[in-house]
Amino acid sequence: MRYDVYQEEGDRVALSFWTNPSNNTDEAIQRRIKLSHANSKKNCTGFNNSENQRKNGNKGGKVISESKIEKFKEKRGEKVSQIIQNDSVWKNKETGEIFIVKANEISLIYDFKAIFLQHLQPDSLNFSLLKESKKSNFSSLLSRVLRNDRKSLYGISFISSQPELSQYTN
Repeated sequence: MRYDVYQEEGDRVALSFWTNPSNNTDEAIQRRIKLSHANSKKNCTGFNNSENQRKNGNKGGKVISESKIEKFKEKRGEKVSQIIQNDSVWKNKETGEIFIVKANEISLIYDFKAIFLQHLQPDSLNFSLLKESKKSNFSSLLSRVLRNDRKSLYGISFISSQPELSQYTN
């Protein structure tokens, strides 16, 4: 009766379900689901929309879990892992300041970023560039520095691993 009065599509669909019980079988439901997914894919809507995929990927990328940390550690290579597991000595090329990064302060390559920012002048170009750098860029560049494929990163160079602290604190 409602469909007769308002002629709304939702009412027509509901009426067809009530008048034809074969539309409510598991097979019919599965068929409608497949059609819905095919239409979504064809029209690039819902999950198949590239903008939605980008947003959902960004959300997932921001969540740091133990399993992700372990994957990052596996990817970084043996040489980089050995350096990160020990104290390391670094030099700010602009000021000449030498500083030590303790192994217990970091677990991932990206953890160096906050430490490096503390040792750069806030008004310097390197500070600005480092602060605006993306996680993947920073990690990749620092890995190159640790493997000796690059000399420095944002004005900070790697001097050594496993330092004798007295040699650098005087």
